[in-house]
Parts: sequence; structure tokens; C-alpha cells
Amino acid sequence: MSQRPNVLFICTDQQRGDSMGCTGADWAVTPNLDQFAAEGALFRNCYVQNPVCSPSRASLFTGKYPSNHGLYANGVPLPADQHMFTRTLADAGYDCGMIGKQHLAPCDTWRTEPRRDDGYRVFEWAHGPNHRALENDYHRWLRKMHPDIYQGIFPDTGANENTEYSNQSRTGTPIDHVPKEAHYTKGYSI
Repeated sequence: MSQRPNVLFICTDQQRGDSMGCTGADWAVTPNLDQFAAEGALFRNCYVQNPVCSPSRASLFTGKYPSNHGLYANGVPLPADQHMFTRTLADAGYDCGMIGKQHLAPCDTWRTEPRRDDGYRVFEWAHGPNHRALENDYHRWLRKMHPDIYQGIFPDTGANENTEYSNQSRTGTPIDHVPKEAHYTKGYSI
């Protein structure tokens, strides 16, 4: 009986192709990514279907061009009838999970982007460190593990968390300047 391979799919946003040790950046400290590249697949000549992240990511997950899957710009949801390869993997018996930013739909509801028939058992969604969505798993982790830092960035003003004021970090700076042990790129799990 042959054993099925494990599949780890890492999709970064706005990362140069030469910004890891395995791709020539001798200044980069990326030992885990370098090991993945050495033991798995490293694609050196890649092209995207769209220069904007959401349409490009939708093409990656559906195998279709933006003109065929319908997500043509950021802030536009991927139509519900579009099939994602993660659903195919789940249907084949793989245990699928998504950690981080999916960004295949807008998150204007102050919660999370809408779930779809995506095949994920684990869904630890975080739109980004500066988006104060109530379901942002990074913010939950930060509040639990570093409450003083969280409180300094998002002071309790008595305002409802869904107000623009409580989403003050959306403009950038406070959440982008946390100590490395509390940073969004550190890796977190609730």
C-alpha cells in the first residue's frame, strides 16, 4: 500500500522571489523555508494571472483565469459556485486547514471573510495584523499571550469593538511595531 504524500502549501503576499536563502538572499534567515525547498518543490519561474493579490490567489485556488472565476479585484468575493482545490483534497481524504489570510472575499462585516465550501477543517483566519475584525485569530492570540501589548494597541475605551475608533490600528503603525515575540510573523496558535 502506497502512502499518500503530505501537502504543505505556503502562499505569501507581496514577497520577492529572491527574498529567501534558498533563492539567493544570503542576508535572509529562512532555515525552515530553505529546508522545505530542499526537500520539496521550489518553483523558480512563476507567473501570476493578475498583479492584484485576491484575483491572483483565486486563480491559484481554482485553476482558472480571473475572467473565468469572477474575482477580478480586491474587495470582490469569489463566486460561491467556484470550486477550490482544497475542497478536492478534502474530498480525497486529506485533512485541510488554512492559517492566515485567505482573502477571497471582502471582510467588511467586522467579523471574518465568509466561509465557503472550502474543505478546511481548521480555519484560523487573520486578515492581517492591522485589521480589527472580531474573528482575527492573531488578535485573539495577542490578547491571550501578550495582553499588555494588545491593550496598548487597542485601548479599552468602552466603545463597541465594531466602531472605527476601536479599529485605530487599521492605519498602520501601532500593530506593526510590536516586539518580535508578539509579531504577526512569529507564528501563533490559539
